[in-house]
Amino acid sequence: MWHCSVRALHKPTRMELAVTILDGVGDVDAGGWIEHTHGHTHVRYRLTKEEADNVGPVRDIRGTLEQTARFRRALAALPKGNTRETVRGMGPV
Repeated sequence: MWHCSVRALHKPTRMELAVTILDGVGDVDAGGWIEHTHGHTHVRYRLTKEEADNVGPVRDIRGTLEQTARFRRALAALPKGNTRETVRGMGPV
């Protein structure tokens, strides 16, 4: 599953950012979820068949060293400045 969470002041801005970030990945026709919680918007899409074949069986990596490593790689890819500093406090680094 592709999952993007965005926090911004206005719900339309959060929606637009999350959908833009996930543009080109996943299979929206196979099912997706949009959830608004406490100032966050979460957008989730199922993988395409090709993506699923590439990554193999689904597994939960939350709370693992792999999750920490992936988070660090994603954090390093963000532009420096306010956005990067805000995200830094949202997970293990």
